Amino acid sequence: MKQLPIINCHTRIFTGACAPDYYFKTVLPDRFDRYSVIIKRLLETKTSRYLIERLIIKNRKDNNVKKQLTFLQIGLYTSQKQIFETLIKNYLFLGNDCRFIALTLNLDYLDEEPSIHARIDTQLSEVIEVKKCYPNIIFPFLSIDPRHKKGMDLLNWVKSYFATGAFYGIKMYTSLGYFAFDKSLYQVYEWCEQNNVPIMVHCTRYGSYYTGKNLHTLLTNLPESVAPNDPAMPAIKDLVLKYLNDKKVSKDNKWLCNILLHPLTYKPTLNTFPKLKICFAHVGGDEEILPDTADDMVKYIRNNVDNTNWAHEIFKLIDEYKNIYTDISYSLNKAAIYDSFLIPKLNDIVYQNRILFGTDYFMTEKENSEVELLKSCMQNLMLKFDQIARINTDTYLKSTFYK
Repeated sequence: MKQLPIINCHTRIFTGACAPDYYFKTVLPDRFDRYSVIIKRLLETKTSRYLIERLIIKNRKDNNVKKQLTFLQIGLYTSQKQIFETLIKNYLFLGNDCRFIALTLNLDYLDEEPSIHARIDTQLSEVIEVKKCYPNIIFPFLSIDPRHKKGMDLLNWVKSYFATGAFYGIKMYTSLGYFAFDKSLYQVYEWCEQNNVPIMVHCTRYGSYYTGKNLHTLLTNLPESVAPNDPAMPAIKDLVLKYLNDKKVSKDNKWLCNILLHPLTYKPTLNTFPKLKICFAHVGGDEEILPDTADDMVKYIRNNVDNTNWAHEIFKLIDEYKNIYTDISYSLNKAAIYDSFLIPKLNDIVYQNRILFGTDYFMTEKENSEVELLKSCMQNLMLKFDQIARINTDTYLKSTFYK
């Protein structure tokens, strides 16, 4: 019997052109917000790309500098095809039967400010072209956002892209400004459950987040729920108020958006669609898997607003629902995670089938090269690597659209 392929379930290939002009608000300290547009446009010039390339060569012996520059260089590539081809080179030593889930991302509603970036449909059309070039290697997921389209309009939009034969799952990144229980997503959830379509959701206290001025309005006037009477809704509302009422957290969208990502906010959806297949990416984040590594602000949130550990909450969901997964993307850069967390979980018969291999390329280039992360994961897990990278990922990806 032919061996199943290795599948990296968490990669990204979208370019900096897909990010709004103000994207660097999510990256730089607040005092630089007014310069975010200028910084992005300067970085995207040919001169900047050339200088970054030369600096990488000059700093090839300084690994820390080289990693940061390499991450920046990849993000500034001019095509998604170029990024994807850079990714697959890291896997050539494993042969030709490696596959990659490429997660698209709708960043069009990150803020209300004007922007001339490539919108979501442009990003998706480029992904379709990459799929045509590599039909048996890349398996993209379609990013959705209820502010873009709602209800049946959203579902029809999703179906139109799946009809191209280029998409195999749904990507959600709720900290960009919406809740997972939003009733506008009901029809998409129903369709995903009926077709066993996998969903990938971002679940860590860090990452991109909504930078606009309407977050307090959203949290004060919650959207109608897919299940208004679900027993989790009162607890969700109480937790939202805790975030809003804390002066330190509520003044900064970076931390206030945590409530949009909280595993608890998925309970109404999962209780309504118990067979839905969802992967909670990053196991909640390094700071949840290894709590002692959290920075002061995360510790403050735990002590004053929300004392739940997201990694523990994700595994509670795995206990309760039969199609819940988590992946080790980005988190695999921490050596301590293997012995203290990952290997014990993979030795547990309850969890060994629910953990997926993923790297979070190209975000992880800031920590280590893709090939080094891959080799480290294989060496640390040995035979268990096949479990998470071949068996589990294949089960997760299987649907009406992926046999």
